Amino acid sequence: MNFDRDVGSSLFRLHASTAGKDQRSVRAELWRFPDGFGHRAMLLLLASFLLPPAISHGQTDDSALRSRFLQGIAAADQKLRGQSIRASCIFTRSATLDPAKPTVESRETFQCAILGSNAMMKGLSRHSGNVYFKVRNDTYAFMVEQTKVGKRTSLLFVEQLGADPVTDAKIGEYEVMTRAMALGRYYLWGHPLFQTFDNGTFKISKVSQINIEGSELVRVDFHGVVSEPTEDGTGIRPAYKYSDAFLICDPSNDWVMTEYGGDSYVYVNKGTGRHHVLLEIGKTFRGIPVATRIKRQVDFVDSHGNSESTVDIEFDEREINANEFLLGHYGLPEPNFQRARFGSWLWYLAGAVFFLGAGWMIRRRASARNQTP
Repeated sequence: MNFDRDVGSSLFRLHASTAGKDQRSVRAELWRFPDGFGHRAMLLLLASFLLPPAISHGQTDDSALRSRFLQGIAAADQKLRGQSIRASCIFTRSATLDPAKPTVESRETFQCAILGSNAMMKGLSRHSGNVYFKVRNDTYAFMVEQTKVGKRTSLLFVEQLGADPVTDAKIGEYEVMTRAMALGRYYLWGHPLFQTFDNGTFKISKVSQINIEGSELVRVDFHGVVSEPTEDGTGIRPAYKYSDAFLICDPSNDWVMTEYGGDSYVYVNKGTGRHHVLLEIGKTFRGIPVATRIKRQVDFVDSHGNSESTVDIEFDEREINANEFLLGHYGLPEPNFQRARFGSWLWYLAGAVFFLGAGWMIRRRASARNQTP
């Protein structure tokens, strides 16, 4: 047993499970950790030094504060529209999905570009070793790969937006992933903060004012179910359920989130995870408060595994050209969806019409000759 590592991991989990709670709740939470009396005693000692000395917040819902919160995140969402964001992201993860198996560690680098409704993610394919680009513009989405040597480009797929709801949902996942990577302070578990409350996906239980280390912040307790299209595209099914969820935001800084967490249930694999996300080292980029580091801790309740990940974000001042979101930028022709939509059956139909017309003309001429005296 690595005592230092276990204590450190437990402290992270302790912070995740007691965020926004008072000192009494923090100490009570220590006894939920089945690590032995000595382990808990050490945690209690360290917690008294490392955890926030005082966290106080109201116990009842503040309706006026709730209205301010909703208005604040609506204004922030409006502010994001039309923004030009370019960023490089380094994603590192250490996961123990099963305590009986070794820890899996990974590191990936991404580049993101956002221009209004357009989004692009650039990364390195694990399978081919080539550089890939996942791009979405107002009309279509596509993915291309480029070889490192010679910069040869190959098209992996191109899809017209609005043609198929299932395909649109998959494209939306990649797009939101790109935006959430660079603009994590405005996304809850990869879902746009304002939209999820505005459309009723997340339902607020309580909004209260809290004080953390002298800063006046706002805590929002909520729950909800995120749905997705069925595989055949004919209906909607629940995908994720969030409970005992909370977020903490700063009303003095465009209501951006500083942290959030809660329990999630995944309907597909019937697994439950306990999450805590910290959005750290904030800065302002082109008038938008952003996070330069996102730390995520997930405890898998069923398998007793856990995952810790960090995204370090560096923002780029270079301007973004709208052509970067078109196939032509990568040396490929623009798609002709009008032609692709009709497919080969149109040519068979055209051929049939031609032959029917030709037959009718031949028959008419033959009939005319027979009637000539």
